[in-house]
Amino acid sequence: MVSVGDLGGTLFLSIIAIILIVALIYLIIVYIRGRREARIHHVELYFDEHFRDIINEWDLTTRTKIKDWEPNMTKRLTDVGKDIDKLMSFKKSFDTRLDNLEADIKKYEVL
Repeated sequence: MVSVGDLGGTLFLSIIAIILIVALIYLIIVYIRGRREARIHHVELYFDEHFRDIINEWDLTTRTKIKDWEPNMTKRLTDVGKDIDKLMSFKKSFDTRLDNLEADIKKYEVL
């Protein structure tokens, strides 16, 4: 027959075993979370160190460039518009000169 003293000892050992198992599960969960956070931290460190290179390599833009884009683009388009006007006037004068050269060539071809 089992005595009361034996039941108390068995109950005590069972409680200790359950506490140890819960503590082990807790430590495993903490370890896994810590490893996951370490990996995230490693990735963050990589991006912090290489962020400028990644932006340039992937041809991405930054907020500063976007803020400066509109005024710069307006100026650039104005400059391009002026260049187009200059080219159109040059084309007109060049077409006139080309027509004169073609007329002269035709005169010499007839001779």
